[in-house]
Amino acid sequence: MAREYAIKVEVPPGRFQTFRLMLSLPYLMLREKPIQSSQSLDLESQEKLTAYDLSFLVDPAATKNPTRFVIKEAHETVAIFGRKDHNWTGYAFSAPHMDMESETDNGDEDECDEEMPNVDLFVSGRSDEVIDPNITIYDPRTYFLRTFEIRIKVIQKEYGWLVKELQNLTTCWMKSKVYTFGVSALLHDQDQRTSLKQTLEDLVNLKGVLQDVRSHLADTLLAWRDFSKDDGHISVFSDMTAEDANKALEGIKHSFAQLGLLEQKLGQLHRQCIDSADVLTLRMESENYLLGRHMHELNFRTTELAGKTTQIALRSQQIAEETNRTTRTNVQLLMITTPFAFALQYFCGDSNFFSIERTPKAFVISLVVLFLALPIVNVSVDALHQGRKALLQWVATKLGRKGGPADDEQLDPKSLDTDFTEVV
Repeated sequence: MAREYAIKVEVPPGRFQTFRLMLSLPYLMLREKPIQSSQSLDLESQEKLTAYDLSFLVDPAATKNPTRFVIKEAHETVAIFGRKDHNWTGYAFSAPHMDMESETDNGDEDECDEEMPNVDLFVSGRSDEVIDPNITIYDPRTYFLRTFEIRIKVIQKEYGWLVKELQNLTTCWMKSKVYTFGVSALLHDQDQRTSLKQTLEDLVNLKGVLQDVRSHLADTLLAWRDFSKDDGHISVFSDMTAEDANKALEGIKHSFAQLGLLEQKLGQLHRQCIDSADVLTLRMESENYLLGRHMHELNFRTTELAGKTTQIALRSQQIAEETNRTTRTNVQLLMITTPFAFALQYFCGDSNFFSIERTPKAFVISLVVLFLALPIVNVSVDALHQGRKALLQWVATKLGRKGGPADDEQLDPKSLDTDFTEVV
């Protein structure tokens, strides 16, 4: 039954009558420890009983002596069994004292020889409440109830401090992380966006801690409800009239009532976490909206720049068209003025090396001939140029070279002439 949630009374049937009074209640306990500069935070290797590390709820920069809170697993187990009221024995087990230091005592050795206190450690366990061992309790049920009362008070105390510190830590953490920085600053502050993401991760961890604590506490209360229901094992103690037994039973009921209130407080903390998650979700949506709006503005500016670039390209195209048109006009003017220039130069010159009569009629005929000959000359020159390119390409093909006309234009004409001579 170790590590199980159980409060049982068993009387097996048969001629050999025995009884068993059993209590097993695992629980969680919170401990605060200072953070040393040389101390490793690897909880898995240092704290084997650690269930959760609450360091994310504490800001080390906010205090001069930073500490970390850890939640650890513990348990209280008691078993009393026997055959008669005066013939019984019992065993009790508790989790090791979580505040025990590993350091050795360097004081006087005489301190180790001190006598043990005159108390009943079976009943007291780790509690400060003790009973006088000189007062003999013969009834095992009374002894079980007294032990149950004291040990459930230990559990109630641990859960009480755990829930109280969780409330304080959660409240301070929410004030500093959830309800502080403005949404408008998120757009231009990458650190705050990272902080928002980390806050969401810490909130998920916090909800997991609360859920686990509530689960442990709920299992404890469920074990009590099964024990204290009308047909439960508590009926074994219904015929007891001893004042100590009834007082212990009332104390047990009071402790479980307080544990029920603590469970309700954990439920409130869980709802606060849900509300905080909604707030952080709204912040993320607001951030996404602002980021989307910023991206829309950037896209709009990009579109404007693209429009201006298009206008510049259109203007450049218009200028190119005007330049092309001007070039064509200049070529036409050149085609027109060139015959006049040749004719005037010949007819106005001193020498008549063509033996043409210099008359107005001859001048007009010369202009007509030049007008007709100049386009033919241009076409012929272009044809010669194309023929030269074709010849060079053919020579390159014969020489085993690959490439198109663009490659032929980059060839060295002298080398081509040499190769062509060798081929011939």
